[in-house]
Amino acid sequence: MDKKTIYLNFSEVVGKFPNNTCLAHIENGNYKKINYRELNNLILELVSYFNESGFVSGDRIAIFSENRWEWPVVDLACNYLGLILVPIHITYGNKYIEYIISETKPRVIFIANDKLLNTFYEIDKNLSDDLQIISFDKIEKENIKHFQDTLKVENTKKIEPVNDENITTTIIYTSGTTGMPKGAMLSNKNILTNIENVLKYVPIYSNDRFFSFLPLSHVLERVAGHLVSLTLGSSIYYSRNPKTLIDDIKLAHPTILICVPRIFERIFDKIQDNLRKGSKIKNNLFYFAIKNKSKLNSFKRHNKKINFFLPILCNILDKIVFKKIRNIFGGNLRLAISGGSSLDKRIARFFEDVGVKVIEGYGLTETSPIVSVNKESKYKFGTVGFVLENLEVKIADDKEILVRGESVMSGYYNDKNATKQSIDRDNFFHTGDLGFLDKDGFLNIIGRKKEIILLSTGKNIVPINIELALNFDKYINQSIVIGHNEKYLTALIVPDFDELEKYCKENNINIDDKKSYLNLDKIGNFYRARINSVLKDFSEYEQIVHFYLLPRQFDEEHDELTPTLKLKREIIIEHFNNIIRRFYNK
Repeated sequence: MDKKTIYLNFSEVVGKFPNNTCLAHIENGNYKKINYRELNNLILELVSYFNESGFVSGDRIAIFSENRWEWPVVDLACNYLGLILVPIHITYGNKYIEYIISETKPRVIFIANDKLLNTFYEIDKNLSDDLQIISFDKIEKENIKHFQDTLKVENTKKIEPVNDENITTTIIYTSGTTGMPKGAMLSNKNILTNIENVLKYVPIYSNDRFFSFLPLSHVLERVAGHLVSLTLGSSIYYSRNPKTLIDDIKLAHPTILICVPRIFERIFDKIQDNLRKGSKIKNNLFYFAIKNKSKLNSFKRHNKKINFFLPILCNILDKIVFKKIRNIFGGNLRLAISGGSSLDKRIARFFEDVGVKVIEGYGLTETSPIVSVNKESKYKFGTVGFVLENLEVKIADDKEILVRGESVMSGYYNDKNATKQSIDRDNFFHTGDLGFLDKDGFLNIIGRKKEIILLSTGKNIVPINIELALNFDKYINQSIVIGHNEKYLTALIVPDFDELEKYCKENNINIDDKKSYLNLDKIGNFYRARINSVLKDFSEYEQIVHFYLLPRQFDEEHDELTPTLKLKREIIIEHFNNIIRRFYNK
């Protein structure tokens, strides 16, 4: 990157592509567009408000909002003046919101709407006594300022944008699976060097179109889904909410999608379900097409000779069979980047065969975020790709991944002890993830260090490998494997209720709203057979001895998932402790 701050890089793009669509949001059923010049004008207007309000470099500004066009206005206006933006996940419970506000003491908080305002008001009122509230939606309440009014403040004093790559530009609180979140302090240099080096592996162009639906409060969407685009002249199309995601993506026609594995898993399950409902002729045609496309892609990956007829056949089958699937993603998707957790390589291969390339990467909030990513032209399923050129990765004796380099945070806000525990004397950040570099240089993730299950027999087990296998079964939606310090493994299983209820109807098993049918011997035996089949290739000590079918999903409402849908294991185990104790006769 040529410039030292995110805003200065953005302003350079404004000069090059002033009329390029920058942001697009849905109004009255259609996308309304904002070009780069218009966005820059909005940013400068908000800068004037901040300036007239007496905000100075280093002041904290909080934002509590879903993804919408106002988000990057606030983000870049803060960056202009050296203010520190503190995003708060909208799915956070009150204790986390209160903790972040009390820790960072922001001067102002931007809140999207009345619903989130009510959530904010539920915390200790003393925290918000000196905190100005600005709402994106117009809210008729005392002491609430409307966002549009902040854009009408006349600038009485010219102020130049900050030009310091080392100042903290944001504090992003980790959506960790254990304990209270920690605030990673990231500088302009951290983020810009990360973007610069990612682009060496995954090229993005000014005519690319991003689709934004992962939370902007999370570092993956903030950097890879937004700041990459805003520093290159690409466009960002916003989804309204999870319920309208499929309709919105068809309307947006994106070329780039930043995603998490759970989305691909759900779409894969839906496609498989539709196949089962379809006619035998359609099914045979689909599997014939998949078989040949898979063969063609395998030949390409391994640089094998391809007979002239196979590409012709695949091209015909692609138009007949796979085009409809690609239309789920809007029809123009050239690349999807998956991060946050592991994607089953069978699912990744499936999507490549139908014409949607999914490449995996790996990163953390503390590394701004990307540590490694598969290249668009060179990738290996089941891995998280090559380490970025500006980073150094070392594998410790216990297989923990250590990272050092320009993208690594300076430390945790107001937490010297946590910083000292995470960053050693040699400036290596201890990720808490276990992995290895294979002979071809691809980074492979084994699992989280804290999540390794040590059986009382001395066996070490990586639960995520078993859970991925279980979750691939069409009758299982979620699973968590348990057994630390015990003799054997057990599991909590969340069924795919749509599939299970179809099975019950086909087999004349009465179902009810209370899901008491989950306790029937027929259902238990059915799942026992499924689990045994799924884990038949796993070792004896990795088998599930006892399991329990849960009547609800793990979710963010119960604080059981992070914003990127990873399991919070300790909390889940605490919530279902009575069931787990029975597994071990306690």
